Amino acid sequence: KNVKMLMPERFSRQHDGFLRAYRETGVKKVIGTTRAVPALRADGTEFAMKLRVTAIDNGDGASTLVGYCEDISHQLRAEKEASILHVINDLANVAVVVMSELGTVERVSRATEQMFGYKSSDLVGHNVARLMPREIADVHDKFLLEYQRSKVKSVIDST
Repeated sequence: KNVKMLMPERFSRQHDGFLRAYRETGVKKVIGTTRAVPALRADGTEFAMKLRVTAIDNGDGASTLVGYCEDISHQLRAEKEASILHVINDLANVAVVVMSELGTVERVSRATEQMFGYKSSDLVGHNVARLMPREIADVHDKFLLEYQRSKVKSVIDST
């Protein structure tokens, strides 16, 4: 089968044209390079992949193309996580709380620990309402559920 079955449709529709251009001109645009590209699993989900394509001369003027593939989705997630942690720690004098859409604390800055008197381990995995006065904490989850339903930001992105 054609290798384009491993590509999202927005790329696969151009693939045969790229191969044709290479065969006609001999100009290598992707061959010999390494790049991150989206790929497609058998179940239709996309993932990030590092791809290196090499042309092996068959001795008859034709080439066999070999693609070396590496799933880098975990690496990209780790880089994103590191970036978030870097931002949190750079804002050392500002209390920063990263939470899920359900209100579960995922990360806090050192300033959050200092301001509220909790250790990070006391907050991560718990509802952010722990940091609020009771009258706000009691209705906080309702606000989150309403936001998830309507996507109307009544508190999010406001100061």
